Amino acid sequence: MPISPALPDPLSDPEVQELLSNFFALLGERHFQACRKCLRRFDETATTPAKNQIYLYCQGILATEENLWDQGEANLLALLQKTLHPTLAMRAWNALAIAVEHLGRLDEAAEIYKRSLDAAQSSAGRLRFSMRWSIRASTLSTPPTTTA
Repeated sequence: MPISPALPDPLSDPEVQELLSNFFALLGERHFQACRKCLRRFDETATTPAKNQIYLYCQGILATEENLWDQGEANLLALLQKTLHPTLAMRAWNALAIAVEHLGRLDEAAEIYKRSLDAAQSSAGRLRFSMRWSIRASTLSTPPTTTA
């Protein structure tokens, strides 16, 4: 759960950028097996210091895309136990909030979205992304209004 802006941003690493570009393209096409193959290749060949963090992040994203919310939550919680750069922490908290929201724990999801915002605020230039999450969190914690 610790965040360290002093760490190098793993998302600026060319190896990671290539993985994420390929991974999210495959994910967008719903090619889950190809995503797993892409992650295995990254795990076997990547030399980036944040390899394990990026691998866990992608595993969490893949699980949530497959509606395996418990598995996604477990992967993302494991990632969030590590010291992370704010850009990765922000994304991990957001992905965790999505999983928790789908598990029906809305109050907890709202709090996690807020943690994502906190991580974004410690990463200059990333605040606009987290504003969407802040709005999402406020909609989860606001009870629906009824009209008479």
